[in-house]
Amino acid sequence: MKVFAIGSYKGGVGKTTTTVNLAYNVSAKGYRVLVIDTDPQANATYMFSRVNDNTYTLADLFEGTKISRCIYRTKYDRLDIIKSSSRMEEAVGEADCLKTNLQQLCEKYDYVFIDCHPSMQLPTIAAMIAADELLIPFELDGYGRNGLIILNDYIKQIQEQYNPDLHYHIFVSKYAGRASQDRLLRGLIEKYDYPLLSKIIRYRESVNTSIEARKPLLKHRRFDAATRDYQELTNLILQMEE
Repeated sequence: MKVFAIGSYKGGVGKTTTTVNLAYNVSAKGYRVLVIDTDPQANATYMFSRVNDNTYTLADLFEGTKISRCIYRTKYDRLDIIKSSSRMEEAVGEADCLKTNLQQLCEKYDYVFIDCHPSMQLPTIAAMIAADELLIPFELDGYGRNGLIILNDYIKQIQEQYNPDLHYHIFVSKYAGRASQDRLLRGLIEKYDYPLLSKIIRYRESVNTSIEARKPLLKHRRFDAATRDYQELTNLILQMEE
């Protein structure tokens, strides 16, 4: 079982969109997939399911509920989810909670995708401790650059204190082809030694309409440019194991 966390220190960079589309694309290839939504906004949960008063969520898992009770099937084959809710804002528990619980699921799932909150609160730290690989969507602007620098420092702390086997890669999201974006990307490559994936995710309005439709891009607009971008990113991350 391979565990991917998708995180960023800056909101609005396509973190949840990446989680949703990678998870669905991988499941469509025949793999068994679990999505874990750690974000109190519960956007990944919204895309795949709903939460009501009787739903066990990730907050319950942190409080000691068995992980088997927190897993729900989605309407898509081979794709399950652990839901989030606003209770995650005040989540309490052990930092290794996710890692410990996921060890029970090694025979049940091939891939796990964790949608992280854009902060370094307990759920995000737990996700990074549990992950084999951290994928970081990066928007080419000054705020994105600053957030990446801050997150890189946190990654080093997690590696030193909890998870020395954590690997990470960044990739460009919401690329609009502006000259200012190209300059910023060249500057980052020249100044920092970040592990940069070759795939660039272009900005497309179809991403927004897929969210409104509550569908992954491959189900929403199969032949759209954004769909192709996420399919190529999916193939790239699957090759990481080869």
